[in-house]
Amino acid sequence: MPGVTSTCLKHVACMYTMSPDEHFIVDRHPEHPQIAFAAGLSGHEFKFVGALGEALMDLVIDGHLRLPIDFLSYKRFLHHDAA
Repeated sequence: MPGVTSTCLKHVACMYTMSPDEHFIVDRHPEHPQIAFAAGLSGHEFKFVGALGEALMDLVIDGHLRLPIDFLSYKRFLHHDAA
């Protein structure tokens, strides 16, 4: 191919976020319930954009999820020590 060389002209690091268990976080903000968010998408959210959009819409408009994705709540990372 014309113009192709073995010299690297530019490089960039791929930076992304991922939750500790490698699943998305989809939930309402604990202190501001009018805010819904999705995080830890690690660059492959495009495959789930329809479901993520629907879930975020449900959280903002209805305040609860219709899809069975409670396992994606941020609450899964809260640890309660038994007294």
